[in-house]
Amino acid sequence: MWPKNITSKITVIESGSGRVCAVLINAAANPNLLCRNVYFPRESCDVNMDEFQFQLAIITDILERHPDCEVLVGGDFNVDFSQNKDHTLLRNDL
Repeated sequence: MWPKNITSKITVIESGSGRVCAVLINAAANPNLLCRNVYFPRESCDVNMDEFQFQLAIITDILERHPDCEVLVGGDFNVDFSQNKDHTLLRNDL
């Protein structure tokens, strides 16, 4: 959601995922701003590891397609970044 008067400056980025949303805000002066929202699966079992890796691949793809942007990330990571668990280690490699 954004104010109607800036709609022409917003580009919705297709992610192909219900867990990753992104919009590109075209700034008058560079750099543009890439805003992403993520909802990662819980770090609870190996079943979620494939889903977690898939979502990371989507995020990596979006970042690679917009290398000239500043990035703002929000969302629910479902990870305790203070622990060295599998999801945290994978996310840190991004």
